Formats: sequence, structure tokens, C-alpha cells
Amino acid sequence: MCDNNGKNVFHYAVKYPAVVEHLIMLNKNRDTINKKAKDGSTPLQLAAEGGFIESFKMLLGYITGEKDLFYPPFVGYTTIEVLELALDDWKLRDELAASAFLRGSYKYPPLHRAARVGNIEMMQLLLDKGADGKQRDRLLDGTALHSAGNRPAAEFLIKKFPEMIDYTDNDMVTASGRAFVENKVQILKFLLKNGAQMTSGKNRRNIFDCDYYEEANEATIMIIINFCLEDNGPNLRKLMDDSCRFNNDSSQMMSWLIKNCLGAAVKILDQCIYKKRKRVYNPNLGIFSNNWVINYYFFPLQPVKNTAGKLETIESMVQYKRDECLAHPVVIKFLNQKLNSRNVRLWFVCNVWLYTIFLISLTAYTAIQTKGFYSSRSPALSTVTLIFCILNMLKEIFQAKFDWNGYFRSIDNYFEWVTYISAIAYVVQPAVERSDFQVASGSLAVFFGWINFIWFLKRFSLFGIYVLMAKKVLISGLKVIPMAFFFIIAFGMAFYVIRSEDEGFTTIHNSLLTTFVMMNGELDYRDTFLLNGPNEFYTHIQRIFLVVFLIVVTIAIMNLLTGLAVGDTSAMLKRSKVEKLRYKANLVITLERSLHSFPLASPPIVYELGEKWDPTRLSLLPRLWKTMTNEDNEADEEDVVNLKQIEDRLKTISETSEAREKELGEEIINLKNQLVCEVSVARGKTVEEQLKNLSEISEAKVKSLEERLKSFSETYEVRERNTQEQLKHLLEVSEARGKKLEEQLNKIQTILEIMESNVAPAFNQS
Repeated sequence: MCDNNGKNVFHYAVKYPAVVEHLIMLNKNRDTINKKAKDGSTPLQLAAEGGFIESFKMLLGYITGEKDLFYPPFVGYTTIEVLELALDDWKLRDELAASAFLRGSYKYPPLHRAARVGNIEMMQLLLDKGADGKQRDRLLDGTALHSAGNRPAAEFLIKKFPEMIDYTDNDMVTASGRAFVENKVQILKFLLKNGAQMTSGKNRRNIFDCDYYEEANEATIMIIINFCLEDNGPNLRKLMDDSCRFNNDSSQMMSWLIKNCLGAAVKILDQCIYKKRKRVYNPNLGIFSNNWVINYYFFPLQPVKNTAGKLETIESMVQYKRDECLAHPVVIKFLNQKLNSRNVRLWFVCNVWLYTIFLISLTAYTAIQTKGFYSSRSPALSTVTLIFCILNMLKEIFQAKFDWNGYFRSIDNYFEWVTYISAIAYVVQPAVERSDFQVASGSLAVFFGWINFIWFLKRFSLFGIYVLMAKKVLISGLKVIPMAFFFIIAFGMAFYVIRSEDEGFTTIHNSLLTTFVMMNGELDYRDTFLLNGPNEFYTHIQRIFLVVFLIVVTIAIMNLLTGLAVGDTSAMLKRSKVEKLRYKANLVITLERSLHSFPLASPPIVYELGEKWDPTRLSLLPRLWKTMTNEDNEADEEDVVNLKQIEDRLKTISETSEAREKELGEEIINLKNQLVCEVSVARGKTVEEQLKNLSEISEAKVKSLEERLKSFSETYEVRERNTQEQLKHLLEVSEARGKKLEEQLNKIQTILEIMESNVAPAFNQS
């Protein structure tokens, strides 16, 4: 009979050896005794895990074979006494099977199971019994060091088998790689300090390639980075370039770190700045002075190979909005080096001149022409406008070809195409008189042409910050416009009803437009509202509405818009600087993608930069370009960093606390495992001591009961003798009293007879 879990009475009786003994006497069927429950547990396994030695001994004699004993993973989940008892018992039955078990030939290698739970005494027992210390598991062919569950277990194994530290499994992963994958921080620290290899080798993966599930853990990655940065540590760049998973390119690995482990990425960027003191002779003063020379290394940013114009690290910073990385001095220097190159300057100058000539010619042509008719005074100007318009369109086609997806994701390009198409429609003159469509196209061309030029200025640091601030102000104002529009509808419709005879309110749309203009202060009070209408009652109502309009719209709503535009200026300035960095990074990415196929025009490949040079050595144009494109590094970096510190302080604290919590949690788990091991070791001794104490107590109680029974029996015998003596004494006393009474009765009878004899004669005489 089994319950819903597939367990029979033996599963529940292992805690009570007397019950198990009684059940075995009733039913000695081995299949019943070794019945497997739905969770795979057998009564023998439960007895082993619970440390019930007496029950384990009795059940051990009824197993069907060594698989019942060695296949369930009871090693590591029971006491040393139970394990030793099982090994000794089975050696007597089948020494070959016991030896195979110790070699790790069964499903659950014993040394691996003991190492997984961190039970050092159990590992020592297995080795003493003849276990193979270099046994491999059947799943991944790893060593016991791969399975170590805590640092003490790893220390024990390395002390016994130091050569095991660089053994690999079927996936070419070492024990340090497995610790990296499974986030075993303490084990990883210990193995690295004891010389574990991190680079790839024959049949060995790079430690970063071991994370095949891409489950990044910042704590373990930081351990590796900090270890590389220690004195006499391995070269971090070589370790990153050695990773096959990232195509032997440190920039690809850096891109992955930016996405998953931001703290590690920032740590690597910090190490790319190297300061050294250099003695420089000053001929004017005739003395040597110590100057600091700063070297910037760009290997995490610049791909090792030509990857079709991809800057994956910069792209990840923009995509995942890692502003703390974009504001890093190394990244800013890298972007500046790209933009300050001769090829990029030439490309920018050509683009600026192409668009500027087109815009000036279009504006001049529009100014010369009359509103409705074509003027023959400017045929050359129309030709110039058309030619430069076509050149700009070819430039746009060229950009779209090399970055198709990115090109159509940018709204700037749509505005440019509207400008060019409208300009062609306006400049090309099929007849003497222009159509309404051409006039509208001309207005669109001029409008979007100058808007695009303003937007183009954001590429230059000299103007870009203000363009982006204007954009922020516009977005803030647009959020309030819907609410203001409802007020405009309310007052516009009211004025339309009351002032319908006025030209500004004759129709609904005129009334709404007039009300919107009044919102900005253009009231025209005297001509519109001061004159009395035909109905004096309407005049009072319209003046009441005017007063309410002035209070609600002109004062309240307009001050609200002004407050939004001005009140948040400082925060808007900082955010605009962050957005400017993103735009600058996007610009470099676009240039790399568009120009990588043209070596003469593409940005240079930079791996290192030394500072500081004297900027006065540059010619006028390069200095002007540098002023317009370079950031004010110190101020901007400070502003961006301060902004990120304010916004991300709680996030940084929480991440740090989480990392520390994980480390403490792992240490607690290790201590808990050690405690469990110690408890499991002491458990068997405690059980034997308790049984011994119980037996001594029971014997003492039995003796006490026997003595009490003996004392009681003696007391009973004494009391019985006393009772018999008392009864005998009572009988004797009663007999004596009976004799006395009989004598007294005889005396009384004698006295009566005497009296009768004396009385009778006297009676007769009378």
C-alpha cells in the first residue's frame, strides 16, 4: 500500500528502528523494502540522509544490488558514520563494486558530491577508503574542483592535488571558469591567487569565454579586472583580446560589458588614463621642470580590425544611455580625436559649403522674385540654386547607401528632403506665372532650409548647447499647449458669440486665431472692446469676459509657460550637455559607417593619445575648428558627472549594496555549509552518545524499580509478620479474657447458689 506520493510504510518508519525491525519480520519482500517513491527516494536513502544508523543497518541487508546503494546521491547528504558503514558492509559483499564506486564509475561520483556540499571530512574519508582524487563526473567530465561548493573545499582539493587547478572539462572550462560562470566569488578569488590560468590555451578557454549562457555577474567580472590590475598581474588588454567569444577584439567585449556590467566598464575606462612625470628643460629659464604627461589608451573603444565602420562600444553607450561612460575623459578624447582629424574636417567643410551656398542662393533667389511672376533678372541664381540642390541630394543618397537603417531613423533627413524637393519645385519655372503650388513650395523650402541650418549648428560645441536647450524649452511648452488650447476654445467661442460683428470674430476659426494672438498681449483694446456695441448688455458681458481672459490666459497661462522655459534652465543646461554628448557620439558613428570605405575621407584609427601639446602650434583654421567642435572638457565633464551623481546616487548605492549582499550571502552560505558539515560530523557521535545515555538511564531506572520492588516485598513480609503476631496476640488476649469471664461467671453462679441456700430457709420460716 502506497500513499499519493508513492511512499509505503517503510518510508515513514525509518525514524523508528523498532518499527522497522517489526515490519521486516512481517514482510521481507525486497521490492517492498526498496520501493521508490515518486521523488525517487527509497527507505534506505531516507535512513542514510536522516542519519538513522540502526534503521540503515537493517535495511542494508535487504537491498537488491549495489545500485540501490550507490546510485542515489546519498554521499554528501548523510553522516560520515553512515557512509563508512555502507562502504565497509559492501566491501565484504562485493569489493569490486565498492572500488568502482570510489573510482567514480557510478552516476554520482562520491568525491564530487562531498565537494559540492563542502564536507571536508567526508572527502578525507573517501580518499582514505581509496577514492580516486581525479575522478571525473559523467555529465561534463569535470573534476571535483569544478564541483566545489565553497572555498574550504577548494583549498582542500588544491592542497591534495595542486595540478588539478587548470584541468578542463568537456567544454574546455577550468575550475576558475566554472566558478566565474556560477558566480562563486570566494572560490574564484582563491583560484586566481593560486595561479589559475585565465587566457586560452590548448584545450582551454579564455575565462571570459566560459560564460556561455551570457549571464553576466558584475562581482565576478570585477574580481578578474582587479586581479589583472594588481602588481605582477596578467595584462588586462591581452586577456580581453584573447577572448574568442568576442572575436579577439577588446572593443566588442567592452560593448558587452557596457550593456551588462556598467561598473566593470567604467573601471576599465579608468585604467586607460596613465599619468607620468616628465622632466622638461626650459631654455629661457635654464632649469628643468617636472611636467605631467597624460596618455590615453583607446583599445576598449577602437576595434582591432576593420569592422565595416562599426564602433560597437560607442554604439552601446548611446543605445543603453550610459552617460557616465560618454562623459568619461577617455571617451571624450577619443571622440575629439575622430572629429579633429584632417579627413573629417575636410568632409565637414565640404558639407557646410555645399549647404551654405545652396541656402544663400535660395534665399537670394526668393528675395529677388516677385510674389506671383517669374523675373528674368536672376537666371544664373536659379541655376546655382538648382545645381547645389542636386549636389546635396546626391550627398544624401550617398549617406543613405552606407547607413540605410540609421539614415531613415533620423527625422533630420526627412526635413532635408522636404527642403530640396520644395526648392526644385520652386526654382524650376515652366511658365511666366507661378502656380499656387510653387509659391507654397518656395515658402516651405526657405523655412525648412533655415530650420535645417539651425539644427545643423548643434554639431558644433560653440552653438550646439543652445540649440538643444531651445529644443528642450519647445518640448516643455508643447506639453502645456493642449491645456492652453482648451482655454482658447472657451474664450474664442464666447467672443465669437458676443463680438460676431467684429472682423476678428466673424468666423469660428478667425475668433480662435484672434484669441490666440490676444494670449500673447495683442489685445487691440480700444478698437475692439472699448467701443460700445448696439446692445449695452452685451458690452458689459464682453468686458467681464475680457477681464477673466486677462487674468486666466494672459497672466496665469503665460506665466506658467515662462516659468517652464526659464525656471528649469540649470537642469535643462546639464541635460542638454548630456544629449550633446550623445549626439556627438552618434555623429562619429555615422561618419565611421559612411566613410569607412574611403580611406582618404574616413576618420583615423586611434589607439593612443599623449597630452599635452601646445595648441598655439596649430594654424588658424585648425584652431578655429577645434574651438567649434571640442568640448569644454573640464566643465562639461564636471557638469555631466554631477548630474549623473544626483540622478544615479541611489542606483549606485543599491548596486553596491546588492553586490556586497551577494558576497555576504555567499559567505553566509559557506559558513552554513561548514556548520552543516560539522553538525553532520557530530550528529552520529551525538546520536550514539544519546543512545548510550538512554540505555544507561533505562538500566538505572530498571535497577531502581527492582530495588523498589525488593524493598516493597520486604516491607510487605515484615508487615505480614507483624499482622500475624498481632492476630496471635489478640487471640491469646481474647482467650485469656474468655477464661477470666468464665471464672467470673462461675464465681457469680456460686454466689447465687449460696445466697439461694441462705434465703430459702428464711423464707420458709416466715
